[in-house]
Amino acid sequence: MLTLYIADYASVPVIRCSPPSWMAHLTLAEKGLAHRVVRLRFDAGEHRTPEMLALNPRGSVPILVDGEQVVHETLALLEYVEFVHPAPALLPPGAPARGLALTRLHEAGVLKDHGRALFGHLMRGGEASETAALGAAFEAELGLWEQAVADQPWVAGPRLSLADIAVFTYVACAVQLGLDLGRWPCMAAFYTRMRRRSAVRATWPETWTTPPPATPPWPQAESFTRP
Repeated sequence: MLTLYIADYASVPVIRCSPPSWMAHLTLAEKGLAHRVVRLRFDAGEHRTPEMLALNPRGSVPILVDGEQVVHETLALLEYVEFVHPAPALLPPGAPARGLALTRLHEAGVLKDHGRALFGHLMRGGEASETAALGAAFEAELGLWEQAVADQPWVAGPRLSLADIAVFTYVACAVQLGLDLGRWPCMAAFYTRMRRRSAVRATWPETWTTPPPATPPWPQAESFTRP
C-alpha cells in the first residue's frame, strides 16, 4: 500500500492547511488508490526527525513511499503517480493535449510560489504593506488562470488534469482566507466545479469546518492593487 506523509493541517498557522500536501492527497483520491496517510505536526518538528530526513533530506512534505520507491517534491510526486497508475487518467493522451496539460501543471508552480510567499508572510505576521504587495501579485497571477478557463471547464481542456488539482488547492486556501472570486467569474465557476467532486469532499481540510479564528488578509483587500 502507498504511504503518504503530509502536514497535520492543524499545525499550520493561519491557513490551517498545506496546499502541497493536499495536492498529493487529492491526486491519490482522484485515482481511487488505496493509501495510508501519516500526518506530521510542523510545530513539533515531526517532519524533520531522523526517520523523515532519511526519506527527504530537505525536510519537506509531501513524501510518497511506494514500496522501495520514495518520491518527494510535489509536482514530481503527482507525475510519478500518473506514470505508475495511469487510470483513471489525469493527463490526456497524445502530444498536443498532454503538452498543454504539462505546461499548465508547471505554470501552476508560479501560483504556488505566489501562494507560498503570501501565506508564509502571514504566518510570520509580516508588515501590512508587504501583505498588500504579495496579495496583489497573487491576484495578478489569478487573472492569468481566469483566461485559462474562460472557454473551457478545466485549465488544460475538457477533462480534469493534474494541473487543476495544483491550481485548486492554492485558490481554495485564498478563498478560505476571505478572497472573493467575484472578479474572476470563470475561476469562481472552476472552484465550484472542483468543490463538487467527491475526491475534494473526501480530502477537504478538516480544519476548515469552521471559519478561521483570524481574518487576514483579504478582508483588508481594498489595499491591494486592483486590475
